[in-house]
Amino acid sequence: MIGGPGSPKTRTVSWRIAALIRDQQVPPEGCLAPTFTRRAAAELGERLATLLGAVATRITVTTFHGLGRAILRAQVRDLGLDPAVAVAPEGERVAWLAATLRVSERRAARWLAAISLHKRCGTRPAADGELAQADRAYETLLAAHGVVDLDDLVARPVALFEGGGRTSPRRGRRATRGSRSTRIRTSIPSSTASCAPSPRGRRS
Repeated sequence: MIGGPGSPKTRTVSWRIAALIRDQQVPPEGCLAPTFTRRAAAELGERLATLLGAVATRITVTTFHGLGRAILRAQVRDLGLDPAVAVAPEGERVAWLAATLRVSERRAARWLAAISLHKRCGTRPAADGELAQADRAYETLLAAHGVVDLDDLVARPVALFEGGGRTSPRRGRRATRGSRSTRIRTSIPSSTASCAPSPRGRRS
C-alpha cells in the first residue's frame, strides 16, 4: 500500500489485520505490523485493541528499528554482538572516529553521514580513499565497544536475510514465528542515488 500524508494508512492496515484474524482465522501471532515511529506504532496498537480487544496484545506492533533490534538480539551469538544490542550515541560515534583517525569532529561527522547513506543503500564505499578508511575504522570501533548504530538496526537484519553484505550469518535465511515458517524477501537499492537520508527521530 502506498499513501501520502493524511491518507488513512493506519486505519487501512489495522482493518486489514483485523479482517485477517476475524474472517480468515489467521493467528494473531502470525501478524507483524512494523511502522516508522513509536508514535505511529502506539496509534496502530490502539486501533487494533479497539477492533480486536485483548487479542491485539498477541500481534507484534513495533517500529522497523525495534523489529531490527529484536532480530539482532535473537542472533547475538552468531553475529558476535552484546546481548543488549546497544545503539551508540551520535556524539560518541563522532568523537570515537575523530580521535581514531586524528581529524576534526566536523570531518568525522561528514564521513559518518556518508557511511550512513551507504548502509541504508546496502553498499560500501569504494575500496580505496579516505571514506573507505573511515568506514573500516568505524566498523572496528563499533565492534570494539560492543555496539551498533541506528542504521545497523535495519541494515544488518536485511543483510542477515540476504545472506551477505555487512553481516555474514551462519544460520539460514528462514525466520520462524511459532509453528509457522516464513521466507522473508528483501530488496536493497543498488545505487546510492536512489537512497534518501532518513529522519533521525526516536525510532526504536
